[in-house]
Amino acid sequence: MKIAVWGAGSIGKAIVYRLVNTVFTSEIHWYNQTVENITHRTIDIEHGLTFAPTCSRIIASSQDRVREKLMEADILVLTIGKAMSKGEKRLEQYSANVSALEETIIPAIEKKEGLIVLVITNPLDLITRYLVMNSGLPQEHIFGLGTVVDTARLRYSIAQYRIGEHHPSEIEAYAIGPHDDEVIAVVPRSCMAGEGLPEETQEQVIESCRREICKGADRVKHAPSGSGSLHPVVEGAIDVLSSVVLDRRRIHTVSVPDPKSKCCLCYSMPCRVGRDGVLERMIYPLDIPGVREKMDAFIKKREADIISNI
Repeated sequence: MKIAVWGAGSIGKAIVYRLVNTVFTSEIHWYNQTVENITHRTIDIEHGLTFAPTCSRIIASSQDRVREKLMEADILVLTIGKAMSKGEKRLEQYSANVSALEETIIPAIEKKEGLIVLVITNPLDLITRYLVMNSGLPQEHIFGLGTVVDTARLRYSIAQYRIGEHHPSEIEAYAIGPHDDEVIAVVPRSCMAGEGLPEETQEQVIESCRREICKGADRVKHAPSGSGSLHPVVEGAIDVLSSVVLDRRRIHTVSVPDPKSKCCLCYSMPCRVGRDGVLERMIYPLDIPGVREKMDAFIKKREADIISNI
């Protein structure tokens, strides 16, 4: 399948290199504001295509040719945008990145029938909302990477708590809601070690694992290298893309619109993802005690923020 990646920052570049080694990529289209910044990387990848499982071609294009080139792509991975500076607010970053979307993204994708868009640009939930409302594409074709990485961190934390019992991928737990410090941990009691563990202790463990979602990301971000999370973001994106291309219909905590929201609020919920994008938005996590109340409070607060500021 032909996959386009828009952006050449650390995440965009890493996703391109990772896509070359998947079994579902036939061709990669790489877009950047300055094509010279990706030309040398494109040549480097071309010289290694002999070793690629299925990818036979990579094309580098500048943003002024995206509308033409995107007509050939099946999926767009959106990574462009200004990174958040220290002390910067989400809405400040949003304003800067929306300007780029208005000038380049919307004109390029508004008439691309069948295109699937995976959003990795931050602030992710707000950018996903903007594209859903303004792109003209079916809303099930646009979704953000959301809390896919947060869910991976949560499962790893629980697996560490239950050392030796389960691989993280075997843990049925989800990080839902916002892609920030207010993320909500959904952990069925069956995931906790020892059925005799007091309820209060279980809640403490779950909250500790939830905090680790945010602390773990901060530890990576504030490392001497100064780079943010990379490996789990790239692998999370590839996992979601594989569900789309191979129609695996697996569940991922992607960012999608709340059908009951009056302002198209987007946040992460477990969703079944396949070739036609988001096939089903699951609401069963809300039945776990305490989760619905947390979600209702989050939704009320975020809708008020959107109405007041956007």
